[in-house]
Amino acid sequence: MDGEVESWSSLSIKRTDDIDTLVIDPNEDPKVTASKTQLFLQTMHCVNIHPPFKLGGTLSSDSENLELSSFIEEYNVMASGNKTLLQPECLKRLQMLGFHRAIIRTRKNIIAACIMTLDIGVRYITKDQKIEDSRIGCTTFLVVHPNLRGVGLGMVAIKQAIGIGVQFQVHTGYHMISEFKGVNHIRVPSWQYNVSSKFDVTFKLIKGDDIQSSRCVFLNFVEGMRFHFNPNEEEWRCWIECFESYMIMKNDICVGIVILHVVETIHQEIRGITRIGWPMIIVGNVQEGIHACNNICLQSKIEYILFHEIGYVTEEELLKSGSKRTLNTKYLDFYNVGIDAKGCEICLPLI
Repeated sequence: MDGEVESWSSLSIKRTDDIDTLVIDPNEDPKVTASKTQLFLQTMHCVNIHPPFKLGGTLSSDSENLELSSFIEEYNVMASGNKTLLQPECLKRLQMLGFHRAIIRTRKNIIAACIMTLDIGVRYITKDQKIEDSRIGCTTFLVVHPNLRGVGLGMVAIKQAIGIGVQFQVHTGYHMISEFKGVNHIRVPSWQYNVSSKFDVTFKLIKGDDIQSSRCVFLNFVEGMRFHFNPNEEEWRCWIECFESYMIMKNDICVGIVILHVVETIHQEIRGITRIGWPMIIVGNVQEGIHACNNICLQSKIEYILFHEIGYVTEEELLKSGSKRTLNTKYLDFYNVGIDAKGCEICLPLI
């Protein structure tokens, strides 16, 4: 329910029960609007900064995880119009991977915006052909309350994430976006694959002694790529324990690796929860990997899988599998990381 309108100078803040809304005249001079925006942002209550979590560790309270999960569920709308769920249990799992986050709140202590950054080990070839090993941040779940969009609050959150990364030497490296906003990006088409009957493919869950041997196999598959995930032993173990990960086998030889995430969304029309298979990494024999994803999702009663055209997962492989290109093209944006690569030369976890 709307409340009173309070003013500072020429700035109007509309009070509501749950959020503060910046009111801007669309006919106003852009410089005046920018000045109002800066003043408004200065009146925000605080930014809660969480330093990077250690690999395998947890830090946030259950109550904050629940609050953040509810905020994301309500306001994180995908290009399709569906809402993405991030259950508190999933937040806890993500903390195992080592990540930091910034939460911006209003004076009423209500979340106004949030952003998360995963700490990821990578190897890439620079534009001047040097090989660099680094730790970079993959930013994800940048969500701004709808009453506060269009005033620069998202950029404030991104700058906070960058600032935390610089402080702890985890420089912001890449993120997935739904629209083209810069020049340092790779176009990543999305493809939908409808789960069908069971395929004759052999795969096994990675666990125990297979964890470290599978890392060696993965690094062999991505060797020579211009930008790829390059986990150390501890990091690889955390990823394997956080997400369902499989070795694709043929004649007792590993011919591929799949790391599979299950995304839960709320469908915009039926309002029901839909579970989607989301392979974050597929390397090696892609057709066998797709067939393994099909069988895993079939067993879990997941109706379709969303593939991204990157790395080993090429347009040719997706067409061969019967996948259909969707209308929702994504872009992999690299901030200030200087690379010169095609989509087929990149293998990074896509969150």
